[in-house]
Amino acid sequence: MINTLVTDLIRQSKHNIAESAVCRWKIMCVNSPALIAYSDEINLGQRALKNFLRINLYRHYRVLRMSAKAQRIITTCLTSS
Repeated sequence: MINTLVTDLIRQSKHNIAESAVCRWKIMCVNSPALIAYSDEINLGQRALKNFLRINLYRHYRVLRMSAKAQRIITTCLTSS
């Protein structure tokens, strides 16, 4: 997965730089499109993965419940000392 991301980032960035015909970094303006970027296909896949993980892992009720329990334990231990 990491190899796919790195390879795509390099390939797409080379393409973006060639398409933009930028000769010097100094002449790039703030509003110009990002030159270092993933391809549209990888970008969409990453967004889908992040959304899936947010819903099904990071915000899963069991994870949230255990996080709250851990906070209570740590708080109790710190205040008891």
